[in-house]
Amino acid sequence: YIGFILGTGLNSAYLQPEMTSPSGRKIEKQIIVCEAGGFSKICLSDFDKAFDSKTMRPGTYIMEKNCSGAYLGPVSLEILKAAAQENIFSAKFAEKILALEALPLIEVSGFLAGPYSRENSLGALCAEFASEQDYEAIFEILDAVVERSARYAAAMLAAAAIKTGCGKNPARPVCIVCNGTTFYKTHKIKDRTAALLEQALFESRGISFEMVEVENDITLGSAIAGLIER
Repeated sequence: YIGFILGTGLNSAYLQPEMTSPSGRKIEKQIIVCEAGGFSKICLSDFDKAFDSKTMRPGTYIMEKNCSGAYLGPVSLEILKAAAQENIFSAKFAEKILALEALPLIEVSGFLAGPYSRENSLGALCAEFASEQDYEAIFEILDAVVERSARYAAAMLAAAAIKTGCGKNPARPVCIVCNGTTFYKTHKIKDRTAALLEQALFESRGISFEMVEVENDITLGSAIAGLIER
């Protein structure tokens, strides 16, 4: 079993199999909570650093700020404004981008799902002021942010799956439970994560897995944990 949460509170957990320590001590099977959002050994762009400096706790929760739903919108806006300042967009559209005060993830996802739709604020702004080249540039920028999030999610899930030591028997795949509106609702994150896991786990290491969605998974998991004898 692997539990993974991709949302405003990024985290991951997996079931560590029974093992023997280097000193010969027997270690029982246990749940390992990784607090993955606090991982910091990743490459940061200038945009990431600029955004991080504006947060309440700079230098902390680096992975979360690069992957989690609460931050993808603000990071995207940081990149778009830098692009506007570097004359990537047409003059009028750049002016409008620089005037934006906020860009929620739902608007980013909505634009990627339907760039020419006026139903989200970003699409409406583009429809009025953007050139065709602006559309192409803004789509590629926002799509790269989502792609990076999917890659980080896949990396964390793959690491946890490998640590379980399971999945070598295709009849008993590793079960990956994912949770969070960012994972399920953001444009293509779920599909991209699954495709990346297929490469990293099954094709590269022969580890079979299945991604499942469980209703009320956090509540059920907490209840089960409370019933486990200690």
